[in-house]
Amino acid sequence: MKYCSAPLLAMVILAAAPCAGVEAFAQSGSGPPTGGRTITRPIDQTPPGSGTSHDALRARVRAAGTIRVIAGLRTTVTTDRDGPRLRRMQDAVTRRVFGAAGGRVDRFAAIPFMSMFVNAGQLERLLADPDVTSVSEDVPAQPQTSSPQ
Repeated sequence: MKYCSAPLLAMVILAAAPCAGVEAFAQSGSGPPTGGRTITRPIDQTPPGSGTSHDALRARVRAAGTIRVIAGLRTTVTTDRDGPRLRRMQDAVTRRVFGAAGGRVDRFAAIPFMSMFVNAGQLERLLADPDVTSVSEDVPAQPQTSSPQ
């Protein structure tokens, strides 16, 4: 398990949020980049097969066997002192999703998200986890380049 840099994750989250139908972060005032960030919408707890956005994730994991997802966590990160609390929540979600065996998990130190590879059973546990507010597939994208003028 490793920590990823906040600027890299911010780009990933900004790219993934519109695709996942997740509302943006609520930023507190005009504070520094470590200002309060929290998810504003809870995860959809609709049962499987009822036409939710999570049905697409379920179909993808059935077809591929495992997929990489980004999970938002039900916590607020406002200062560097919140790191241990965030780490404990990430540890708890990891244990509930993967059990004692652990899994391929990337933890983010400055924002309440984590990325992981999951199979169908692990995806269901992640979707049902009370500390998870959003789940979307982590799909690689081509970098955008600007042409010289």
